[in-house]
Formats: sequence, C-alpha cells, structure tokens
Amino acid sequence: MKRRNGLPRLPGGRGIWAGIFAVAFASVFPLSPGTPHGNSPLATPAAGAAEILELSDPSENGRGPRSASAIPLPPNLPQPRIDITVSPDGGSPLPREWALKEFTGSAKVRVEKVGSHFAVRLSSDQASFSLHKDVVVDVTQYSYLSWAWRVDRLPRSGDARQKETDDQAAQLYVVFPRFPALVRSQIIGYIWDSTAPAGTVLNSTSNPLVKLIVLRSGVDRLGQWTVETRNVLEDYRRLFGGAPPKVGRVSLLINSQHTKSAAESWFAGLVFTQVPLYREMGLSADAMPVQAERNPGSGRFERTN
Repeated sequence: MKRRNGLPRLPGGRGIWAGIFAVAFASVFPLSPGTPHGNSPLATPAAGAAEILELSDPSENGRGPRSASAIPLPPNLPQPRIDITVSPDGGSPLPREWALKEFTGSAKVRVEKVGSHFAVRLSSDQASFSLHKDVVVDVTQYSYLSWAWRVDRLPRSGDARQKETDDQAAQLYVVFPRFPALVRSQIIGYIWDSTAPAGTVLNSTSNPLVKLIVLRSGVDRLGQWTVETRNVLEDYRRLFGGAPPKVGRVSLLINSQHTKSAAESWFAGLVFTQVPLYREMGLSADAMPVQAERNPGSGRFERTN
C-alpha cells in the first residue's frame, strides 16, 4: 500500500476517496502527526496549471459576483450545541485545528473575516484537496448540522454522476468511522454540483460507502451566501439504515482536476444542534442513493441497475 503525506493510499482507487477513508482510519488509529499548521504556507498553483480567466457572465463560465455581503447566520444560536469553528490560526492560512490533505495539485486556502464571522475560502486550479477536523458528535443527540456556504466559481461541466466529470466546488462530508475504519467507515456528502439537479441522491462513482446528496446545483445563488440545515440522523437512516456510530470527522472538499478547470467556494458557521436552525431542503420519502442517468425524452433522472 502506497503512502502519501503519511496517510495510506488505497491501491487501484481514486485518491480522493482513499484519502477520506484514510482520514477516517486515522481518527480511530492515529498516525504520526502531520505538518503543523504554522508550517503550512499558502500553496501556489502547480506548474503548468491553467490560468483562471476573469470572465463576467456566470451562465457562460460558472463564476459568480464577488459579494462582500454578510453571512446570514443568526446572532444567537441555541444551547446546547457543538460548534465546528473556522477561526484563524496565527499566520497559518488554515483554520485552527483543521488539517490539510492534498490529493491532486496544490491547495489554496485562506481564512477571512466576512462581516462579523470568519469563513474559510477554498480555491482549486485543476486541483483536489480537503480540510478536515476531528470531532466527536452523537447525532442521536445532536441531529442537525447547519452551515453557510458560497460558491463563486463552478468547475466547468462538473457532474457527480460521471467519474470523468466528478468535480464540485463545495463539498461537506460527515465521516462515521467503523472498525476496520479504512474499509467500513460510512460517509455522507452534501455537495454543490455544477450539473446534477438539486435533490439528487446517489452513490459515489468510486465507493458505495460514500453517499452523496446534491443540495445546490448550477449557477442558482452563485456568489451568494446560502445557509443549509440537514437532519444528519435521518439522512444516515435513509442512506445506510440502522443506528449510526458517532461522527468522527468533518471534511470540506473542493476539486476541479477531472474537468481541468477552476473552482472557488467558502464555508462558515458549521454547527451541530439538537433543534433545526433553518428549514431543511426536502427530499422525497423514498429518496435513496442510485446511479442516475439522463432520460433525454423527459429530462428526468431514472434509476439504473
């Protein structure tokens, strides 16, 4: 088994999921510590990476306006709660207590003040990387996960339903480690896809233990802060069945290497609560993960065997 940056990489699998499962593995069997945040400089694009063009029409290139509007988070959050903060860490570009994992290319990460809140900005130029933070959350007690995110640039023609175009600007993963964690851990991903319709629920193109829910799609609300709430307990029961183990890690991802394009997103205000902070985007009662394909005649997505 090959290793990269001190984490095992699964043979024959795509690096991003190997890395995520290695992350879950590390949360149960800690590996040697990685580079401290203070020694992780803001990475520059890899040599030969495509230039990010400053185009104006988001319908043409998937780039939204750079808005300085405040993040729409409530001033007073309910107690009890578990905050997953993205606060600054001295001179490091990474948020405090978060770690970086690069899968392809070089990461560009920065914590910035937006209004009265801190947010982390992820930028990808044909790259794939994640930020992850160790947490311990019992979702039978803290069932609701809320966060704010904003996408300023979408990967050109990204589509989670196809391996060759499986790029998304904004992805949030909740990891449920199970022994042996590297091969049994379960992951729920909430994503903002360029093409797949909002409400699509599907298996990852590379790993059946990764279930994806498309919360946002395309240029709708591009460049605007959007707040989400998910009942993670109900999502787990719908996607995996049974009682969930405790959450062991939360990961933020961005990638655009498959489409050889660029992407940019922001995250802020991650919090687990016992009551919902916002109205949850509804899914049909029978929404289950499927591999989907377009039916040209109807424009809908049908189950495939």
